[in-house]
Amino acid sequence: MTRSSSFLTVLLATMLSLSALSAAQDSAQTDEAASGESEQSPPVGFRVFQWRYQADDGSDRPLNVAVWYPAQPLPADDAEQSTVTYANGVVGLARQDAAPASAGGPYPLIVWSHGYTGSAISYAYLCEYLAARGYVVAAPDHNDPVSAMRIAGPVEDDDLPARRRQALADLMGDRDDFDHDQYGYRPMELALTIENMTAQSDSPPGPDAPLSGMIDPDRIGAGGHSMGGYTVLTRIGCLPTATDERIRAAVLHSPGTWMWQETDYQTVAVPTMYMLGEWEVGRRDEAFIATDLAFANTPAPAWHITIARAGHMIFTDPRTPDSVPLGPLAGKIMADRLARVNTIARYTCAMFDLTLKADDSDAVAAARATLAEGDEWTCQFETKPPADDGATE
Repeated sequence: MTRSSSFLTVLLATMLSLSALSAAQDSAQTDEAASGESEQSPPVGFRVFQWRYQADDGSDRPLNVAVWYPAQPLPADDAEQSTVTYANGVVGLARQDAAPASAGGPYPLIVWSHGYTGSAISYAYLCEYLAARGYVVAAPDHNDPVSAMRIAGPVEDDDLPARRRQALADLMGDRDDFDHDQYGYRPMELALTIENMTAQSDSPPGPDAPLSGMIDPDRIGAGGHSMGGYTVLTRIGCLPTATDERIRAAVLHSPGTWMWQETDYQTVAVPTMYMLGEWEVGRRDEAFIATDLAFANTPAPAWHITIARAGHMIFTDPRTPDSVPLGPLAGKIMADRLARVNTIARYTCAMFDLTLKADDSDAVAAARATLAEGDEWTCQFETKPPADDGATE
């Protein structure tokens, strides 16, 4: 068995095992733990933008973007607090099309890139977590050819599982001479998401600009998981011709790295955090997800965190639809997974706070404290502090 097919087998097995494990949940406990929310947390809004763009090949493509943002609280006499049910059936903590908390803005913008054949809503827990802490988070559905789930709902195609396996094998088999142009639509969609989000924030309030005044264009961060990590790396310096200088910080969850050389990371131009699941160390050694090499070659400031007893899919939303009961054993395993998810969200948010909220001394101080050491769910914690050990301007 080749290394690429071996990795594919492990990845698919991980996805299936986690899907089976997450057969259901205790919704109240799980929802609160997954997003780190409580009744006192600031409210979060959710809406979907449907744009279109012309690709390099001249084709007209959709650009559907899920957006989470700080929202206004409901009136005290409003007995109903309707939260969104995402297209995958997960009941979230955000309120659909809630009025934005414009008075507290403008806020930093985070653009999030999902894994190959995935969907933006696979990371709803993290996006809710960040939005509750003062970020606008925009996550596009990339135009991957074989995605099973979209922001709008599942894709009905009997041949999809086989085509997805082949697409993943082709992606990871393209190792020695990676074709960046073939996947160039992904960094393009990330850049267009920034462009469209900042443009509407700069526009007068109205139906076409519901988030008017909500975004600070000088405080933009980017993040991604798996192939989404590769997508972000193209925009922060690994591919110098594609560097997007609007992005000021990056967090990469188990990023694909087999398409880069060690020297490519030396041109990364922003503070960067790498995370990895402990059970992925074998894939790291084969350079599929070589976060250790990426970290070693990335200029300071940088962080490298390994999540204990976790695999590739630990970085996705752990919540499942409310409709299926959760047994005692699965409940215990789910609780442990949620604790790891909260560690991931906490360090992700702290890194963005440190780099994008330099004018908030309390947020920066708290972020520094968090980023000073690991916790019980991290088994490796490495840092390259900036020269002045201060927040990045």
